Amino acid sequence: AALGPGDIAVAPAATPEWEHALARAAAFIAETGGRTSHAARLARERGGLAIVAATGASRQLIDGERVTLVADGTTGAVYRGEVAAADAPLP
Repeated sequence: AALGPGDIAVAPAATPEWEHALARAAAFIAETGGRTSHAARLARERGGLAIVAATGASRQLIDGERVTLVADGTTGAVYRGEVAAADAPLP
């Protein structure tokens, strides 16, 4: 309910119940899922970004923390803080 423009939703999994939150979030990080998961599909449909299979993200990231998401359509990464894409090569 507290998600606003530019916010990133982080959850253990993206289920259909998350659809309203995903509509408000700038991006979504899910601990589970893959390229065909619900979060990935919704992100593609809305032209947004979803990082999936980010094990431990909901336990490691702190509410309000700035992160940088980098993705190439196949793989992605989450970096703490603001990182220039050139400085954040994909794993």
